[in-house]
Amino acid sequence: MNAPQFDTTSVPSTPRSNYKCLDIANHYLQEEMEFGEAKRRIIDTSKYSSFGHLILGELSLEQAHRVSQSDPSLVSTYMELARSRYRSASEYSTEPDDISLSNRLRANMRLAQANVFEYILKKQQIPELPLIQSMYKRLLGVGAHALKDNPNIYRDTHDTTLEVKGTLPEIALLALAQRHAIRDIGGEGWLPLQSFFGQDHGGDCTKKTNKPAWDMTIFTQYDLKDRLEPTYKIQTKTYLPEPVEDIDGVTTVRLHPDIGLSWENTRQTLGSIIIGCQLELHDPEGSARITEDLDKRQEKFLDIIG
Repeated sequence: MNAPQFDTTSVPSTPRSNYKCLDIANHYLQEEMEFGEAKRRIIDTSKYSSFGHLILGELSLEQAHRVSQSDPSLVSTYMELARSRYRSASEYSTEPDDISLSNRLRANMRLAQANVFEYILKKQQIPELPLIQSMYKRLLGVGAHALKDNPNIYRDTHDTTLEVKGTLPEIALLALAQRHAIRDIGGEGWLPLQSFFGQDHGGDCTKKTNKPAWDMTIFTQYDLKDRLEPTYKIQTKTYLPEPVEDIDGVTTVRLHPDIGLSWENTRQTLGSIIIGCQLELHDPEGSARITEDLDKRQEKFLDIIG
Protein backbone atom coordinates (compact mmCIF):
# COMPACT_ATOMS: atom_id res chain seq x y z
CA MET A 1 0.00 0.00 0.00
CA ASN A 2 1.47 3.35 -1.01
CA ALA A 3 1.31 6.07 1.62
CA PRO A 4 -0.19 9.37 0.40
CA GLN A 5 2.25 12.14 -0.49
CA PHE A 6 1.52 15.13 1.74
CA ASP A 7 2.06 18.71 0.54
CA THR A 8 3.85 20.43 3.41
CA THR A 9 3.13 23.89 2.01
CA SER A 10 -0.60 23.51 2.74
CA VAL A 11 -2.32 25.71 5.28
CA PRO A 12 -2.57 24.04 8.70
CA SER A 13 -5.89 22.72 9.92
CA THR A 14 -8.29 24.79 11.96
CA PRO A 15 -10.02 23.37 15.03
CA ARG A 16 -13.10 22.90 12.83
CA SER A 17 -11.18 20.64 10.46
CA ASN A 18 -9.88 18.74 13.49
CA TYR A 19 -13.47 18.13 14.53
CA LYS A 20 -14.26 16.92 11.01
CA CYS A 21 -11.37 14.45 11.26
CA LEU A 22 -12.81 13.13 14.52
CA ASP A 23 -16.27 12.87 12.98
CA ILE A 24 -14.81 10.79 10.13
CA ALA A 25 -12.96 8.68 12.67
CA ASN A 26 -16.27 8.08 14.47
CA HIS A 27 -17.91 6.77 11.31
CA TYR A 28 -14.99 4.36 10.91
CA LEU A 29 -14.98 3.24 14.56
CA GLN A 30 -18.72 2.60 14.44
CA GLU A 31 -18.27 0.58 11.22
CA GLU A 32 -20.30 3.06 9.16
CA MET A 33 -17.34 3.74 6.84
CA GLU A 34 -14.60 1.57 5.36
CA PHE A 35 -11.00 2.32 6.24
CA GLY A 36 -10.07 3.42 2.71
CA GLU A 37 -12.90 5.94 2.57
CA ALA A 38 -12.05 7.28 6.04
CA LYS A 39 -8.41 7.69 5.01
CA ARG A 40 -9.35 9.58 1.85
CA ARG A 41 -11.70 11.92 3.70
CA ILE A 42 -9.20 12.68 6.47
CA ILE A 43 -6.54 13.55 3.88
CA ASP A 44 -9.02 15.83 2.07
CA THR A 45 -10.23 17.44 5.28
CA SER A 46 -7.10 17.92 7.36
CA LYS A 47 -5.03 19.99 4.92
CA TYR A 48 -2.17 17.69 5.92
CA SER A 49 -1.90 19.02 9.46
CA SER A 50 -0.10 17.20 12.27
CA PHE A 51 -3.53 16.39 13.71
CA GLY A 52 -4.67 14.84 10.43
CA HIS A 53 -1.51 12.73 10.29
CA LEU A 54 -2.03 11.65 13.90
CA ILE A 55 -5.65 10.60 13.41
CA LEU A 56 -4.80 8.70 10.24
CA GLY A 57 -2.05 6.93 12.17
CA GLU A 58 -4.52 6.04 14.90
CA LEU A 59 -7.05 4.63 12.44
CA SER A 60 -4.31 2.68 10.66
CA LEU A 61 -3.33 1.07 13.97
CA GLU A 62 -7.00 0.41 14.68
CA GLN A 63 -7.33 -1.24 11.26
CA ALA A 64 -4.30 -3.42 12.00
CA HIS A 65 -6.08 -4.47 15.18
CA ARG A 66 -9.28 -5.28 13.28
CA VAL A 67 -7.60 -7.44 10.64
CA SER A 68 -5.39 -9.24 13.16
CA GLN A 69 -8.08 -11.83 13.89
CA SER A 70 -9.29 -12.43 10.34
CA ASP A 71 -6.10 -11.96 8.27
CA PRO A 72 -2.87 -11.42 10.26
CA SER A 73 -0.90 -11.19 6.99
CA LEU A 74 -2.34 -7.68 6.52
CA VAL A 75 -1.17 -6.39 9.90
CA SER A 76 2.25 -5.25 8.65
CA THR A 77 0.69 -3.26 5.79
CA TYR A 78 -1.47 -1.21 8.13
CA MET A 79 1.27 -0.92 10.74
CA GLU A 80 3.64 0.55 8.16
CA LEU A 81 1.00 3.10 7.20
CA ALA A 82 0.50 3.89 10.90
CA ARG A 83 4.24 4.43 11.40
CA SER A 84 4.42 6.66 8.34
CA ARG A 85 1.58 8.88 9.56
CA TYR A 86 2.89 9.02 13.14
CA ARG A 87 6.29 10.08 11.82
CA SER A 88 4.65 12.82 9.75
CA ALA A 89 2.73 14.04 12.80
CA SER A 90 5.97 14.03 14.79
CA GLU A 91 8.05 15.84 12.18
CA TYR A 92 5.48 18.30 10.84
CA SER A 93 6.98 21.79 11.20
CA THR A 94 4.76 24.34 9.43
CA GLU A 95 2.36 24.71 12.37
CA PRO A 96 3.10 26.77 15.50
CA ASP A 97 4.63 24.69 18.27
CA ASP A 98 1.72 25.22 20.63
CA ILE A 99 -0.64 23.67 18.06
CA SER A 100 1.44 20.66 17.09
CA LEU A 101 3.03 19.98 20.50
CA SER A 102 0.48 17.46 21.77
CA ASN A 103 0.19 15.81 18.34
CA ARG A 104 3.95 15.24 18.22
CA LEU A 105 3.99 13.84 21.75
CA ARG A 106 1.11 11.44 21.12
CA ALA A 107 2.63 10.31 17.82
CA ASN A 108 6.03 9.68 19.40
CA MET A 109 4.40 7.72 22.21
CA ARG A 110 2.83 5.43 19.61
CA LEU A 111 6.06 5.10 17.63
CA ALA A 112 7.87 3.93 20.76
CA GLN A 113 5.42 1.02 21.02
CA ALA A 114 4.86 0.30 17.31
CA ASN A 115 7.11 -2.76 17.04
CA VAL A 116 5.44 -4.43 20.01
CA PHE A 117 1.97 -3.61 18.70
CA GLU A 118 2.88 -5.23 15.37
CA TYR A 119 4.29 -8.31 17.10
CA ILE A 120 1.26 -9.00 19.29
CA LEU A 121 -1.21 -8.33 16.47
CA LYS A 122 0.59 -10.67 14.05
CA LYS A 123 1.48 -13.44 16.47
CA GLN A 124 -1.06 -13.01 19.29
CA GLN A 125 1.82 -13.55 21.71
CA ILE A 126 3.79 -11.49 24.19
CA PRO A 127 7.20 -10.78 22.61
CA GLU A 128 10.53 -11.74 24.06
CA LEU A 129 12.17 -9.47 26.61
CA PRO A 130 14.58 -7.53 24.30
CA LEU A 131 11.68 -6.11 22.27
CA ILE A 132 9.89 -5.00 25.44
CA GLN A 133 13.10 -3.45 26.76
CA SER A 134 13.59 -1.50 23.53
CA MET A 135 10.02 -0.17 23.77
CA TYR A 136 10.54 0.88 27.40
CA LYS A 137 13.74 2.74 26.59
CA ARG A 138 12.10 4.59 23.68
CA LEU A 139 9.03 5.47 25.73
CA LEU A 140 11.17 6.95 28.49
CA GLY A 141 13.07 8.96 25.89
CA VAL A 142 9.81 10.41 24.58
CA GLY A 143 8.66 11.40 28.06
CA ALA A 144 12.02 12.82 29.14
CA HIS A 145 12.36 14.83 25.94
CA ALA A 146 8.88 16.32 26.41
CA LEU A 147 9.65 17.27 30.02
CA LYS A 148 12.96 18.86 29.05
CA ASP A 149 11.38 20.91 26.27
CA ASN A 150 8.40 21.96 28.41
CA PRO A 151 9.69 22.50 31.97
CA ASN A 152 6.79 24.78 32.89
CA ILE A 153 4.05 22.68 31.35
CA TYR A 154 2.02 22.51 34.58
CA ARG A 155 2.19 26.26 35.04
CA ASP A 156 1.00 26.94 31.49
CA THR A 157 -2.73 27.67 31.29
CA HIS A 158 -3.07 27.71 27.49
CA ASP A 159 -5.69 25.34 26.14
CA THR A 160 -3.17 23.92 23.68
CA THR A 161 -1.16 22.37 26.51
CA LEU A 162 -4.08 20.50 28.06
CA GLU A 163 -3.52 17.33 26.02
CA VAL A 164 0.19 17.40 26.84
CA LYS A 165 -0.67 17.61 30.53
CA GLY A 166 -2.91 14.58 30.09
CA THR A 167 -0.48 12.55 27.97
CA LEU A 168 2.60 12.87 30.18
CA PRO A 169 0.96 11.08 33.15
CA GLU A 170 -0.12 8.33 30.75
CA ILE A 171 3.52 7.93 29.71
CA ALA A 172 4.67 7.92 33.34
CA LEU A 173 2.25 5.20 34.50
CA LEU A 174 2.77 3.12 31.37
CA ALA A 175 6.52 3.29 31.93
CA LEU A 176 6.11 2.29 35.57
CA ALA A 177 4.03 -0.73 34.54
CA GLN A 178 6.52 -1.71 31.83
CA ARG A 179 9.33 -1.38 34.37
CA HIS A 180 7.60 -4.03 36.48
CA ALA A 181 7.21 -6.29 33.45
CA ILE A 182 10.93 -6.02 32.69
CA ARG A 183 12.62 -5.91 36.09
CA ASP A 184 10.40 -8.15 38.18
CA ILE A 185 8.98 -10.77 35.83
CA GLY A 186 11.32 -10.66 32.84
CA GLY A 187 8.52 -9.99 30.38
CA GLU A 188 6.90 -13.31 31.22
CA GLY A 189 3.16 -13.28 30.68
CA TRP A 190 2.42 -9.62 31.51
CA LEU A 191 2.57 -6.78 28.97
CA PRO A 192 1.37 -3.17 29.48
CA LEU A 193 0.56 -1.16 26.32
CA GLN A 194 -1.29 2.01 25.46
CA SER A 195 -4.91 1.27 24.58
CA PHE A 196 -6.18 1.50 21.01
CA PHE A 197 -7.78 4.73 19.78
CA GLY A 198 -11.36 3.47 19.98
CA GLN A 199 -10.83 2.14 23.51
CA ASP A 200 -9.36 5.44 24.67
CA HIS A 201 -12.45 7.33 23.44
CA GLY A 202 -15.15 4.88 24.49
CA GLY A 203 -16.04 4.37 20.82
CA ASP A 204 -16.85 8.05 20.22
CA CYS A 205 -14.32 10.83 19.62
CA THR A 206 -16.65 13.84 19.73
CA LYS A 207 -18.81 13.31 22.82
CA LYS A 208 -18.88 11.41 26.08
CA THR A 209 -20.60 8.05 26.14
CA ASN A 210 -21.56 5.53 28.78
CA LYS A 211 -19.17 3.02 27.26
CA PRO A 212 -15.95 2.25 29.15
CA ALA A 213 -12.81 4.12 28.09
CA TRP A 214 -9.25 3.50 29.20
CA ASP A 215 -5.65 4.55 28.46
CA MET A 216 -3.66 1.39 29.18
CA THR A 217 -4.24 -2.31 28.64
CA ILE A 218 -2.19 -4.93 30.43
CA PHE A 219 -2.20 -8.16 28.42
CA THR A 220 -1.57 -11.49 30.09
CA GLN A 221 -0.49 -14.81 28.61
CA TYR A 222 1.22 -17.18 31.02
CA ASP A 223 1.53 -20.00 28.51
CA LEU A 224 1.89 -19.75 24.73
CA LYS A 225 -1.01 -22.18 24.47
CA ASP A 226 -3.22 -19.60 26.16
CA ARG A 227 -4.99 -16.72 24.44
CA LEU A 228 -3.51 -13.25 24.73
CA GLU A 229 -5.97 -11.61 27.12
CA PRO A 230 -6.58 -7.89 27.80
CA THR A 231 -6.82 -8.58 31.52
CA TYR A 232 -6.39 -5.10 33.05
CA LYS A 233 -7.89 -1.87 31.71
CA ILE A 234 -6.56 1.29 33.32
CA GLN A 235 -7.73 4.89 33.09
CA THR A 236 -5.07 7.42 34.07
CA LYS A 237 -5.89 10.69 35.82
CA THR A 238 -3.36 13.35 36.68
CA TYR A 239 -5.06 14.39 39.92
CA LEU A 240 -8.35 13.63 41.63
CA PRO A 241 -9.03 14.36 45.31
CA GLU A 242 -11.06 11.18 45.81
CA PRO A 243 -10.49 7.63 44.49
CA VAL A 244 -12.78 6.28 41.76
CA GLU A 245 -14.48 2.90 41.93
CA ASP A 246 -13.91 0.41 39.11
CA ILE A 247 -16.54 0.79 36.39
CA ASP A 248 -17.11 -1.86 33.70
CA GLY A 249 -13.77 -3.46 34.50
CA VAL A 250 -11.80 -0.20 34.17
CA THR A 251 -9.57 0.82 37.09
CA THR A 252 -8.80 4.52 37.51
CA VAL A 253 -5.30 5.31 38.77
CA ARG A 254 -4.49 8.86 39.88
CA LEU A 255 -0.91 9.97 39.33
CA HIS A 256 -1.42 12.09 42.41
CA PRO A 257 -2.03 11.12 45.12
CA ASP A 258 -2.15 7.38 44.27
CA ILE A 259 1.41 7.10 42.94
CA GLY A 260 2.92 10.20 44.51
CA LEU A 261 5.10 10.10 47.60
CA SER A 262 4.12 12.16 50.63
CA TRP A 263 6.37 15.16 49.98
CA GLU A 264 5.53 15.60 46.27
CA ASN A 265 3.16 17.60 44.14
CA THR A 266 1.83 16.36 40.79
CA ARG A 267 4.64 17.83 38.70
CA GLN A 268 7.30 16.33 40.97
CA THR A 269 5.67 12.89 40.82
CA LEU A 270 5.58 13.01 37.04
CA GLY A 271 9.25 13.98 36.70
CA SER A 272 10.39 11.57 39.39
CA ILE A 273 8.86 8.61 37.54
CA ILE A 274 9.97 9.43 33.98
CA ILE A 275 13.43 10.81 34.78
CA GLY A 276 13.92 8.31 37.61
CA CYS A 277 13.19 5.34 35.35
CA GLN A 278 15.57 6.74 32.74
CA LEU A 279 18.39 7.32 35.23
CA GLU A 280 17.92 3.85 36.67
CA LEU A 281 18.04 2.35 33.18
CA HIS A 282 21.32 4.06 32.31
CA ASP A 283 23.04 3.75 35.70
CA PRO A 284 21.48 0.92 37.72
CA GLU A 285 24.41 0.71 40.14
CA GLY A 286 24.31 4.42 40.99
CA SER A 287 20.55 4.71 41.35
CA ALA A 288 19.82 2.82 44.56
CA ARG A 289 17.72 5.61 46.10
CA ILE A 290 15.84 6.19 42.86
CA THR A 291 15.16 2.46 42.55
CA GLU A 292 13.83 2.34 46.11
CA ASP A 293 11.35 5.15 45.38
CA LEU A 294 10.30 3.62 42.06
CA ASP A 295 9.68 0.29 43.81
CA LYS A 296 7.39 2.06 46.28
CA ARG A 297 5.41 3.69 43.47
CA GLN A 298 5.24 0.43 41.58
CA GLU A 299 3.89 -1.39 44.63
CA LYS A 300 1.21 1.29 45.04
CA PHE A 301 0.22 0.91 41.38
CA LEU A 302 0.03 -2.90 41.58
CA ASP A 303 -2.03 -2.73 44.77
CA ILE A 304 -4.58 -0.48 43.05
CA ILE A 305 -5.04 -2.61 39.96
CA GLY A 306 -5.23 -5.79 42.01
